[in-house]
Amino acid sequence: MAADQSSDKPSVADESLRLFLSRTQAREDPSAVYTFDGERGMARTVICREPSSQPETRQRAGNNTAGEQGKSRQKDCIALEMYSTQLFAAMQDYGFYCALPSDPSRTHMVCRKLPK
Repeated sequence: MAADQSSDKPSVADESLRLFLSRTQAREDPSAVYTFDGERGMARTVICREPSSQPETRQRAGNNTAGEQGKSRQKDCIALEMYSTQLFAAMQDYGFYCALPSDPSRTHMVCRKLPK
């Protein structure tokens, strides 16, 4: 597998993830909830930061609650060129606990920063 040759240095996706996490942790709510989802077998995953007080708002019909709180409370997302399994491992390396949500109809992963 030739993809393992780049393991000595961070990939562009790894660096983008590091910057996304550090940017949002520094100026936003450090207890924010992150969610990510990607198609099976595809090296493209979208990760989003959601305000910690509203981690489940995207499941509500109409999503009115999040819209009324203003732009600063909306989720922030980026797309990364990595498999969801790689993102799962990277989030653990950054000190996050990731799991499937309790709703069996949801397939995204939910990650929360572990307390130090």
